[in-house]
Amino acid sequence: GQDATNVWDSSYMGVWHLDETPANDAAGHIDSTSNTTNDGTPTNFAGSSGSTTDATGKISGADEFDGSDDVVSTSTDASIKPTGAMTVEMWGKGVSSSTSIAGVGTAGASGTRGYMVGPDNADRVLFGIAEDSTTQVTAVVTGLSLTGTVFEHYVGVYSPSTYLRI
Repeated sequence: GQDATNVWDSSYMGVWHLDETPANDAAGHIDSTSNTTNDGTPTNFAGSSGSTTDATGKISGADEFDGSDDVVSTSTDASIKPTGAMTVEMWGKGVSSSTSIAGVGTAGASGTRGYMVGPDNADRVLFGIAEDSTTQVTAVVTGLSLTGTVFEHYVGVYSPSTYLRI
């Protein structure tokens, strides 16, 4: 195993390797940081062709999402909604089958920050921040050739009032 205390310091809000194999709708994707209790729960994996929480990953196990409605959700705890500068990243292989982003993030509402980074179905990678329910900024990289056959590393970096980068 890993030494979470000495690897993931308190600035990490969450790290999910998705190498566990929980059943659909059962918590089981462990937050590796041990800084929070934001373990993930896979939803909509049961009965979907191309969906599994037991896929082959780049380093270890992985989840295979169908690109339509599969999600791994965590709590809505404030610990995964930072208020200052932040970096959000993910490894993925594939593109969204809808106009939504197929990535990682959290919804914001009632004055709390929301964010999302990942590819959509138009060969674009997007990173968006919603500071509250009315203020949103988005960075977009277009003209990519996302094939869904190789792993891609997506990173969004945000510094309030300074920059938003992919």
